Amino acid sequence: MSSSFSARARSRSSCERWTNSQGIELVPFENLLVATTETPSRAYLEYLTDQGVVLDPATVASGLNYPAAGVGYAEAVAFCEWLTKRERSLNLIRPWQRYRLPSDLEWSRFAGLKGEMGDTPADRNRSAGGGFPWGTAWPPPVGAGNLADASATGFLGGNIIAGYTDGFETTSPVGSFAATGAGLFDLCGNVWEWVEDPYSDGLDGLQDVRGGGWNSSEREVLASAYRNPVPATAQEGFYGFRYVLEDGGSPD
Repeated sequence: MSSSFSARARSRSSCERWTNSQGIELVPFENLLVATTETPSRAYLEYLTDQGVVLDPATVASGLNYPAAGVGYAEAVAFCEWLTKRERSLNLIRPWQRYRLPSDLEWSRFAGLKGEMGDTPADRNRSAGGGFPWGTAWPPPVGAGNLADASATGFLGGNIIAGYTDGFETTSPVGSFAATGAGLFDLCGNVWEWVEDPYSDGLDGLQDVRGGGWNSSEREVLASAYRNPVPATAQEGFYGFRYVLEDGGSPD
C-alpha cells in the first residue's frame, strides 16, 4: 500500500468528519460516517452521466442542490455501489469500506430513537411513540422542516399542516433547515429516505422509507418512529435517499 494511499485513507476514519469526492459532508455516528444531507441532484446526475444516460440540459441546469427525487430503491442501491467503486479506484476510501443505505435501526438512532423492539420495520412501526426530530411539539415549530405546508396547497389541497409555512411548494435545497444534534439535516420532511430493510418479510415487494416528505402532513406519519411501506419500484417525486460509509465492505 502506498504512503499516499495510507495518508488519504486515515482521513476516512469513522471518528472524523469528512467531505467526499462529490462534496458531500459525512459526520461520525457510532461506527459509521453518515451523509449530513439527502443525496442532492448534482450528485445523482453525476452518477447518471457516468452510466451513459443522456440528460435534458434543462434538468442539469436547474435544482442541482435539491434532493434527488423520484429515485427508486434499486437506483439508490446502485448509486451507492457506483460511488464505492469510484472512490476505491481513486484511493479515497479503503478497499474494505463501502457506501450503502442505512439500516432501519441505524436510521432510527440517527433520529434519536433507542431500544426499539421487533424483528422487522413492520414490527417496530410507531413503537417508540410520537416524538419528532425537533422534539414533541405539534404542530411543528417554525423552521422544523420542509413539510406539507400552506405553500403546497396547490399540489395537496387541504392535506396540509394548518398554520405551518416553510416557503417551499415541493422539495427544498438540502440543508435548508436546522440540523439535529448529530449534525444531520432533513431527517423529517423534504423527501422520504430509503433504508436497506424490506418492510416485513420481503415477499410482498414492500420496502421501508423513513422521515416523511414535503407531501406529509399527518402527525403519525411525521413521527420519527413511523415506517412507510412502499413498493421497491416506487419512483414518485417524494422518494430519495441518504447514505452511510462503513468499514467491512468486500473489496472488488
